[in-house]
Amino acid sequence: MKPLETIHCNSLSELLTNLKAGDFNEDGWVFRGQCDSAWEPRHSFERAVFDTYAIPQQNAEKVEKAMIRQFQRQFPIYSYDIHEKSPDLDNQFEWLALLQHYGAPTRLMDWTYSAYVALFFATHGYNPRKLGYSGEDHTHGFSIYAIHTRSLDDITFRNIWPAELLKMREKDEGFRRPGYVNAQLNYNRDIPVPPCVVTISPFGFNKRISVQQGTFLATSSPSLRFSDAMSAVWAAKPNNKDYIRYYKKLICHFDASEFRKTLTELHRMNLTSEAIYPGIEGCAQTLLQRVARSEFFTYSELPGHPGT
Repeated sequence: MKPLETIHCNSLSELLTNLKAGDFNEDGWVFRGQCDSAWEPRHSFERAVFDTYAIPQQNAEKVEKAMIRQFQRQFPIYSYDIHEKSPDLDNQFEWLALLQHYGAPTRLMDWTYSAYVALFFATHGYNPRKLGYSGEDHTHGFSIYAIHTRSLDDITFRNIWPAELLKMREKDEGFRRPGYVNAQLNYNRDIPVPPCVVTISPFGFNKRISVQQGTFLATSSPSLRFSDAMSAVWAAKPNNKDYIRYYKKLICHFDASEFRKTLTELHRMNLTSEAIYPGIEGCAQTLLQRVARSEFFTYSELPGHPGT
């Protein structure tokens, strides 16, 4: 895959200035935050199936099919407790979205239309003393990836998708008919889709997707790694000079002080685990963020003070 445009930020103000400038003023950007800038974007299916369990990529389709079928069979056991309605059995994408929601590895990757939500996720698991800051040596940090989906989709529609799929798209004005949505993910054997990345969302949002302003980027086949699928998209337009303009990586090298400042600012924007993850799970996770901001300490209680 071609190298990204990489933007280095040493402070929160520098990051926010970059996010408010230039190309980011255009509509259509999606963002993904990661706590270690050394990590490339990878969907959970490739991490679990290809990397952890070393299952050959040619078997990925069988694995995904078996997972969906087993989940469909067991879903009635739990549907009453979680108040979740069962999708139609032939709506593979909706089942895949449910699997993603409940933590199973899938080829759906969580992205958000909000750079600030992505910043929230990037700070999760980030340790400024371990990863991001070592004197003057700024080698790592947390990162925010940005992709301009309108450009991504334009290349896919014009250069990759077969004519049959484009006809389905023209007939489906809301882009929500199961046949069209499932065909994008290669669930229609009569319309094989070459390697690419698609922007896709379930018709009915759950609370998390709504609160997080979320969407999915998915590979057109479970056998594809995300990086390979992205490479296929850009290779479809080899003279694309806008590649770097529309695929960016912002790396944040924040020391402990700047990191706490970032957490405080996110809190002021109500971007906390309690807001992002509705329910008691988010409430519990927010306690750690409050500790990180030293919110539970008064001055006299801080470590090292004579009164402690």
